[in-house]
Amino acid sequence: MKTGSQEHQSAKRVVVIGSVNYDLTSYVNEFPKPNETISSISSAANLGGKGLNQAVAAARMGANVHMIGCIGGGQFGDAAKIHLQSNGVNIDYLVTNPEAMTGTAAIAVDHEGNNTIIVNAGANQHLSKKDIDHAKKIILTADVVLVQAELSFEAIEYALRTANEAQIPTIFNPAPANPALVNLLKYVDYVTPNETETETLTGVNPFEREDILTAITVLNQTGVGNVVITCGSRGCIVGGSEGFSVSLPYNVTAIDTTGAGDVFNGVFAYGIAHKMNIADAVDIASAAAALSVEKKTANSAPHYPEVEALMSSKQEEK
Repeated sequence: MKTGSQEHQSAKRVVVIGSVNYDLTSYVNEFPKPNETISSISSAANLGGKGLNQAVAAARMGANVHMIGCIGGGQFGDAAKIHLQSNGVNIDYLVTNPEAMTGTAAIAVDHEGNNTIIVNAGANQHLSKKDIDHAKKIILTADVVLVQAELSFEAIEYALRTANEAQIPTIFNPAPANPALVNLLKYVDYVTPNETETETLTGVNPFEREDILTAITVLNQTGVGNVVITCGSRGCIVGGSEGFSVSLPYNVTAIDTTGAGDVFNGVFAYGIAHKMNIADAVDIASAAAALSVEKKTANSAPHYPEVEALMSSKQEEK
């Protein structure tokens, strides 16, 4: 892959249609049992939501990013706008619903960096077809459209179908997953579930090679172009129109895995928008995700020079 090349300098347009949340993260030794009250080691409040995280991740790589979503009135929504703009994300089509509350997430992170997350969609559920139509000129000039599942089913379907019908490449991160999302994959060029989401969509746990191939086959039969299964410390598995491959992980010490999948998706969208082949797009996304788990909170997306340095160091080790 050519890093630091003309591809990076000529920013492509990534349109992210997704969620904006306000996160409260608690760091604990162990997750609480049912009905148990425990004390946290520390806590942090940050902007999050899969859409916001992915938009920021793509923007920090140098993409021209537009965010389409819905926030509530009040300080959480104002903070989201400031955060997105400070990271170079265009918010012309970020809708404010003054009667709704910006989405929230309660996150717990244990001593191994694992996390549990409870999300309240809030204003995210109010993004409508009308809002998407209002942003249509931006969608139709995108190099890639990235959508997640923290919106209403109607909004997700309409967003993917609008881009697909205009032959704009689409990436769908089916998180949080539910079986009904399979019906949307006919509009999708790249679907990016993790292992748990893959099992929800296909009924197959993609742990052994045979099961991985079965899961990919099930997903390909829905009409999706390419499947990218993210497997955390095991790397990524790719299957579809560009063939089958396994991408090995970058070795890092995980402090907090919250948002790592979002970083992967945002940087993967950057790669696809910049016309990388799928293997190179997965590799640069994996490097960015690896860097993100070395930091606390979901707001951990690295900048392009950091990713380039990690990828260069891996090449030198070969």
